[in-house]
Amino acid sequence: MRYLHIKPRGGLANRLRALASAMWVADELGIPLVLTWPYDHAITIPFEKIFTNAFDQDSRKLMRLSTVHFKNPRFIDFSLAKDDTEDKVYEIVSNSPFSHLRESQPYTTAFWTRIRPYLLQLNPVMEVEQLVHRVSSTFSPNMLGVHVRTGMGDVPFTQSNFIKTKLFFSEIDRILNDEADTHLFLASDSVSVIEDFLKHYGPIVTTIHGKYSDVLPGTASTVEGLQIALSDLLLLSKTKRILGSCYSSFSKMASIIGARPVKQIGRYDDRSSGDSDFALFVKAPFATRVNRRVRRALQKILVHRC
Repeated sequence: MRYLHIKPRGGLANRLRALASAMWVADELGIPLVLTWPYDHAITIPFEKIFTNAFDQDSRKLMRLSTVHFKNPRFIDFSLAKDDTEDKVYEIVSNSPFSHLRESQPYTTAFWTRIRPYLLQLNPVMEVEQLVHRVSSTFSPNMLGVHVRTGMGDVPFTQSNFIKTKLFFSEIDRILNDEADTHLFLASDSVSVIEDFLKHYGPIVTTIHGKYSDVLPGTASTVEGLQIALSDLLLLSKTKRILGSCYSSFSKMASIIGARPVKQIGRYDDRSSGDSDFALFVKAPFATRVNRRVRRALQKILVHRC
């Protein structure tokens, strides 16, 4: 018997994209999936407190089996092991999406199209479903989802210096000038950001915090706080389109779940904002991705020399 053992890491959106990747790969390979939902710096709440899916979480049976370890893989070639009859565990520790098909590489439209059905199979607990229904029932037909990530919450965000509220205001003002009937659903990990939006846009802003919950924004260390974070994610997915924070996977996951166009706001290199327009399943510009890889390579060289 072969098993796929997934250990998703990081914040909520990072974990969901890794878990959905594992669900897809295990389904395609026809092998059992075992889930270990780790407690780490980002999340300390059990999986069953936010979802009702009955995943096999008993990893003890895997301890005596031969194990192949993968950490943050982008592609795993399982075709090499298709004729392997040995009992084996493929253990994947990841905060990122991964694929077993070369024609469906992570972050491409083809990949997200395959992953989305598995994200939709994740069933939120009743508290989340009820809150999402209650809030989304107030949405206007032209609802713009806005996600402003600052790193002020429980989950660290090292790129917070790239996120400027004024960039969001500038883009929103442009949209309002063209479409005056636009309303906003705001998700943020910062009290001050929510206050700034309410002061700037008043009654056209809807947010969970304050009216629907007293939990502080960005709280992922409590059951209710993580349920609010999942509710924010699902509510963003129900808007007409999404303005998200660059370098944050949260708004991208909302875009994929809801099949909604997203535009990343922030700073990619010398650009004052992300992509030039709303697009489905958006990813960082090619030049940015190349620069990231170069920076990571240089960092490894410097660490090795030290």
